[in-house]
Amino acid sequence: MKIEHYPISPKAPPFLIAEVALGHEGSLGMAMSYIQLAKSCDATAVKFQMHLADEESTPWEPWRIPFSQQDKTRFDYWQRTSFTFEEWQILKEQAEKLGLVFLCSPFSLKACDWLERLQISAWKVASGEMHNRQLIDRLMLSKKPIILSSGLSKMEEVISLAKDFTEKNIDVCLLH
Repeated sequence: MKIEHYPISPKAPPFLIAEVALGHEGSLGMAMSYIQLAKSCDATAVKFQMHLADEESTPWEPWRIPFSQQDKTRFDYWQRTSFTFEEWQILKEQAEKLGLVFLCSPFSLKACDWLERLQISAWKVASGEMHNRQLIDRLMLSKKPIILSSGLSKMEEVISLAKDFTEKNIDVCLLH
């Protein structure tokens, strides 16, 4: 398996991913700082999460587990921490300028579309999305390598999905 020009194998150097997720709190400046920090730590890649409030929630959906003092709902949180497509372009360009692979976990089909438009080189599937068959099928259409987190799944579920990837000739790296 390769992501851009980096081989992913037991014999290759580590492919170190600096996880930002939503740690930027919706601040483009903070996200840019995290990219710089990833570079200074000799990461290979920097990874974000793309949540689009209108695609994943409604203004009336309550918190499942409240954790934000400033956001009344999940929708509010995702809306506050979202970037525009143009801002995502800026982040990807900054990562590439610094020699980092830009990775991002999509949480909706629209996020997949945006990431395709950004021409990402690989997908990162969050463990909570492993059972989102619509999302997985959409990612497989691209034939790009997939890094799959599977921490919320049973081993037989992981094996079944890995078999699907193999049958479709899609490179996958399993994280468990």
